[in-house]
Amino acid sequence: MRRRIVVLVGATTSIVLLAFTLPLILLVRDVATNAALQRATTITQSLVPLVANGTAIDIALALDSLQTPGGTTVSVVLTNGQTLGAPRPRDGALDSVRAGGPAGIFATADKGRVVLQPVFSASGVRVVAVDITRESLTKGWEKAAVVIVLLAIALFVASLFIADRIARTLTRPLRELERTANELADGDFSARANVNEPIEIAHVGSAMNALARRIGELITAEREAVADLSHRLRTPLTALRLDADSLSAPEERDRIAADVDLLERSLDDVIRTASRPMTSTLVPVCNASAVVADRVAFWSALAEEQGREVATSIPSAALWVGATEDDLAAAVDALLGNVFAHTDEGTAFSVRVHSLANLDGLIEVLISDEGPGLPTGVSVSGRGVSGSGSTGLGLDIARRIAESTGGSLALDSIDPHGTQVRLQLGVTTPPD
Repeated sequence: MRRRIVVLVGATTSIVLLAFTLPLILLVRDVATNAALQRATTITQSLVPLVANGTAIDIALALDSLQTPGGTTVSVVLTNGQTLGAPRPRDGALDSVRAGGPAGIFATADKGRVVLQPVFSASGVRVVAVDITRESLTKGWEKAAVVIVLLAIALFVASLFIADRIARTLTRPLRELERTANELADGDFSARANVNEPIEIAHVGSAMNALARRIGELITAEREAVADLSHRLRTPLTALRLDADSLSAPEERDRIAADVDLLERSLDDVIRTASRPMTSTLVPVCNASAVVADRVAFWSALAEEQGREVATSIPSAALWVGATEDDLAAAVDALLGNVFAHTDEGTAFSVRVHSLANLDGLIEVLISDEGPGLPTGVSVSGRGVSGSGSTGLGLDIARRIAESTGGSLALDSIDPHGTQVRLQLGVTTPPD
């Protein structure tokens, strides 16, 4: 915007300066020409009395002592054709005036001017001729034109400087709005725009501040509602734990107790997430190798209980991805939970984490099982669809987390049977 204002003012100023400068230069040239002709006419009039009554000797002496401007010569043509003073060629204008024509200003062969004045004497018509060269006609005009052009350039530069100063007063509050908007986009809902003028931009700043305040209030209310709901779930969860403890069958009691423990940990994660400051995950980053290894270790206990063989290939080196530890853990839990929910006990599965050589900037968490595979003719890519009686929300959570990092989620059946889930995640720089 600042640049456009300066360009607009520069274009407008240049047009105005051209509109005034060119006519002014031409006017100065005309003034210089008229001044030179006026001086020549004055010289001519001063010689008329002497030429009318004086002798040739008197006229010659007067011409010798006459002071004339540079480029100007004075001649007197007598009745007999003799020329006194500066010699000059005969031309049609001189012959016309000698023949009784009127006085006037005529052009010469060298594009100069000559002032011819007939003078009537006792012996006949004498002519006073004052010749002005072309250079003398516009003497001083070039210097005046240079001064005018330099003045125009100075005015043009001054106008650009003033336009830039004015544009800064307009763009400064806009940059303040931009700064505030960027801080809000980063999750800092305490950011406020401090804009007082111009009044139109100040109104936008006030509206942005009100919007930021309202968004902060809504998010705070939402997080408090989630935390409150999670706390409320603890009461039925405690009752469920008591019911599980009252079961007589040890296997059923232990299985339900394990499920209750998992549910309780999930509630704890929800409460921690809701109570965490909003700015604590502005730049999400975590070590995918460590998170996946931790979640595989968590599920290995249940896998061992169900007789499932677990194969892992997780590098010890850190693989940094653009997701929080909680989000990535939730995605991995959702995918591993599907393995346990949709395959029979004793079904083996594997977890592999590696960088994709053909896709720079992505790593892949590959989870494969030896179960029955995906249902035929059923899509599991949509939210709330799993094809096996569940809600499908776990896959949707994993997909959204992958896409938030610039990756993707894909599911395929593998031969001779089984399912393969590819969770691709975008890599990022390690935290400071």
